[in-house]
Amino acid sequence: MTRLLAAALMAVCLAFPARAEFAYPQLPLTGVALQDWVPAGWTVLASAEGDLTKDGVTDIAAIVERADAVDHVPGCDKWRDRSSAAPRTLIVLEGDGSGGLLLSAENRTIVLRADEGGVMGDPFSSLEIQRGTVVLVHYGGSAWRWGHTYRFRQQDGGWFLIGYTEDSHHTLSQYQRQYDFNPLTGKVKISTTGPDGETGCYRCFKGEPCPAARGCEKDEARARKSPTWKALGKRPLIAMADTACIQILPLVPYE
Repeated sequence: MTRLLAAALMAVCLAFPARAEFAYPQLPLTGVALQDWVPAGWTVLASAEGDLTKDGVTDIAAIVERADAVDHVPGCDKWRDRSSAAPRTLIVLEGDGSGGLLLSAENRTIVLRADEGGVMGDPFSSLEIQRGTVVLVHYGGSAWRWGHTYRFRQQDGGWFLIGYTEDSHHTLSQYQRQYDFNPLTGKVKISTTGPDGETGCYRCFKGEPCPAARGCEKDEARARKSPTWKALGKRPLIAMADTACIQILPLVPYE
């Protein structure tokens, strides 16, 4: 009986072999065109050109996406691990002044995948180069809409997050809130509007008093005025490579 069971299990394994673990392709360090950083089986989802290093030479920011979906993409976030859509990679290419390009930065997790935007569909909104910075925007949700804007700049020998904006609004009540964080100063500008135009509620920050507020959810505070400012204190800047794996704003999470 034991031999028959072992033989049956062997037959099942042979009929349905285990899928190989997905691995991101290794990107080259140098090239002459964006296409040199598009691996076989991948495509360019978006790209932007501009001068990121203030040397008068054109640089490129781009997002490359695998053509086929993947059942499981390893990551640093358990919720993100549930995505089964095609993986995406953000890359920054610096012009070398002689017609060549250098891989300056790469992030495999920050760009949300096509199934991570809720009922709104693909949450990727735009990728731009603005005033020497790389700007990535996401937008998604359902009745509650949300948006994330990341702004990166090259400084101190690397690429770092120098601006982050988190928006949310309700399509029916017109309730809105926005956190505009400046990592260089450690300050957050909070703008809120309630359904009747009064100041709204915002998510409390970890470690601060958070008394119950009329009309607000648990762990929310009501702004006395809008906008209002919170000083989080200056902290080490977050590198582009680490951005998707770190909670940028220390907000109390929803249960």
